[in-house]
Amino acid sequence: MDVHKPCIPYLAMILARILFAGTTLFTKTAVAGGMNPFVFVFYRQIFASLVLIPVIFFFERNKSLPPLPLFRIFIISLCGITLCSFLYTFSLRYTSATFAAASANAVPAITLLLALILRIEKLKKKHKFSSATKLLGTLLCLVGAFLFAIYKGPAVQFINHHEIQKTATSHAEKVISRADWVKGSLLMLLAHTCWSIWLILQGPLVRRYPAELRLTFLQCICSIIQTGLITVIFERKPSAWKLGWNIGLLASVYSGAATAVCSWLMTWCVDCKGAVFTAVFSPLTFLATVVYSIVFWNEILHWGSVGGAVMLVLGLYCVLWGKHKESSSSSPKQAQEMGDNMGH
Repeated sequence: MDVHKPCIPYLAMILARILFAGTTLFTKTAVAGGMNPFVFVFYRQIFASLVLIPVIFFFERNKSLPPLPLFRIFIISLCGITLCSFLYTFSLRYTSATFAAASANAVPAITLLLALILRIEKLKKKHKFSSATKLLGTLLCLVGAFLFAIYKGPAVQFINHHEIQKTATSHAEKVISRADWVKGSLLMLLAHTCWSIWLILQGPLVRRYPAELRLTFLQCICSIIQTGLITVIFERKPSAWKLGWNIGLLASVYSGAATAVCSWLMTWCVDCKGAVFTAVFSPLTFLATVVYSIVFWNEILHWGSVGGAVMLVLGLYCVLWGKHKESSSSSPKQAQEMGDNMGH
């Protein structure tokens, strides 16, 4: 067992990214099938909380913590989980699972940009090259995201040949117009911005209260209350709340369980290998989602999307490289603080 122990973090991150890709596809399928996005997020958070209960009991039952700032946790949950989840789920009505997975690579760049604007992080003069690399990576991520959103380009022939030959397009292509695609893309980037704000707010909280799973569970509970209240306001039809034996139930259960498991695995990997190690695996979600979307969703891949995705991945690694160079020359405490603002 000891021989294979160094491989466990790598396998954990590969599993987490594959599970997360499935979450994106299931969410897309559920909302495209007519399930109310508010109701979907509400049930997803319930199932995520149910999965977290035994995990917390096993790993953190002996941790003693000072009184937790519940109001602060409630506000952080509102921004990072509730609003982010609503925007993300709504955007999938108008975009594709592939775009959702690719645009997530922009989270570290958006987080860095917000941290610079809020003066939480500064560009250091003694690290001119790494600072320039981070800025270049941020620019590549943003340009890649907008290229992915605005320009599709011709279809990739060797991947989509059997689909392109069909006279009728896929369900996703029929429903999504160019205007809806741009609207959905902007909503997706706004969702990633909410997540970046959550990362910035979450860092100091986790450092003060080192019980990540318990904090995640409390935020899930807060999110259930928030999503429940918001859903009651916007969706009052009892029929919309009903879960049958259909794709809506399967998507809610899978997405909730996968969200909980991914959070646990990523938290564990951040603790044992660092935030940079965890963020490096982000493109795997995109690759897995592309495969799932082409095979199961009959999505047609376009060269504009490929170009945007390549720029997103290059930008991600530029930001990660710059952060790594700066953190390697800092003290361990400073390195941990810098790592807290990396992408999920």
